[in-house]
Amino acid sequence: MIEAQAAGLRCVVSDSITREADVTGRVDFVSLRESPQVWVDKILASTHEHEDTSELLRKSGYDTALMAKWLTQYYTDHASSFYHV
Repeated sequence: MIEAQAAGLRCVVSDSITREADVTGRVDFVSLRESPQVWVDKILASTHEHEDTSELLRKSGYDTALMAKWLTQYYTDHASSFYHV
């Protein structure tokens, strides 16, 4: 769901999913008890336009550039522990 939001898509998901997963405000939660028609209607009513959500994702801690730097530093700092035979 985070990837879909990163692509700027709206998401229609079960209301059993934690609300914390909605990092862009573009997620609609629907009860699994609802009829299939309610789900269909909700999906069809959703806008199908992509929206730039990069800033919203960054504010929620999903920043690929920052994560790449962190991973590079982590592997640099721990490289010797990866090669024990």
